[in-house]
Amino acid sequence: MIRSADIALEAKGVVRRYSLGKGLWFGGGGRFVQAVAGVDLAVKRGETLAIVGESGCGKSTLARMLLRLEAPDEGEVWFDGADIGKLSERQMRPLRRKLQIVFQDPFASLNPRMTLGEIVEEPLRVHGLGNAAARRQRVREMLELVGLGSARLDRYPHEFSGGQRQRIGIARALVAGPEIVVGDEPVSALDVSVQAQVINLLQELKAKLGLTLVVITHDLGVVRHMADRVGVMYLGRMVELGPTDTIFAEPRHPYTQALLAAVPKPDPRQRGQGRLLEGDLPSPANPPPGCRFHTRCPHVADRCRSVEPVLEDDRADHATACHRWREVGVRTPVVEAAPSAARRRRDALWLAARRRQEAAVAASSQAEGRHQP
Repeated sequence: MIRSADIALEAKGVVRRYSLGKGLWFGGGGRFVQAVAGVDLAVKRGETLAIVGESGCGKSTLARMLLRLEAPDEGEVWFDGADIGKLSERQMRPLRRKLQIVFQDPFASLNPRMTLGEIVEEPLRVHGLGNAAARRQRVREMLELVGLGSARLDRYPHEFSGGQRQRIGIARALVAGPEIVVGDEPVSALDVSVQAQVINLLQELKAKLGLTLVVITHDLGVVRHMADRVGVMYLGRMVELGPTDTIFAEPRHPYTQALLAAVPKPDPRQRGQGRLLEGDLPSPANPPPGCRFHTRCPHVADRCRSVEPVLEDDRADHATACHRWREVGVRTPVVEAAPSAARRRRDALWLAARRRQEAAVAASSQAEGRHQP
């Protein structure tokens, strides 16, 4: 069990529905899509919590409710002693600087008509933090912290690469001094080599600034690398939640087992092991009764078709929403082994070389800025 003093952010039974409309062409008739269907979630102070699942499972909608970018239709979201879903926009404004987000698309989330300096400074101006000189200095410090340097303040987003634009988004999220940062697929739009840089940067900043991170992703490699705990969502419900090492070593829910079985294996001898899911994700506008996973579950029983399972926690903080996981037993998936000591040393050497290269580029940019008229 998580002590209440350790909880930074908590969702209790949150529900979010979207209307299908009433037009003939869309077949609405007053029907709704239930994107999130009664999720309970407590985020520990100082941890990195990853939320994973297929596209359309509701993980991004849950993240937006945690930040009060959308208000839940039912349930509560507690932060800083208040149910933020009930607050007015005026009451919510002082809390906005403590709750920030890094968006998936680093280009679409940046205003193309604003310079780098203006983009990063904007949160400071919105919240009335410091005078113009202090804000400019804070922007320079933040850009140095994310590895961009402060010599390109007058450039526009299109003049930067995808990885650099995501660093701008991270700098903008951190400049006002937040406590909790949500990354909504923060690296999925980037090349693999750039993904590693951004993930390592987020981990370094978390340690330096004492942040709490919530990462929305479908990439289990990202989860294994940076998360302390993992929540697995399916069709608007949380089906498994626990420590990352435990989830990867002993997944209980059949859906979690299937997700891990689908991870590409570098060893040909390991390929083809584990059962993959069959069928498509049911419509959230018409979810099946009982357990929402029963239409694709290899262990389905009559009870699964009629009774919805609850998320049951054990003493090891490993919660599962499945009627039969004890009967079926835990299936250990075939996943890539943890990196060896030799590989960790190689990775450390590569990272050190990469940082030296980035430092050289930053120094060159600063020198270029000093020589400009």
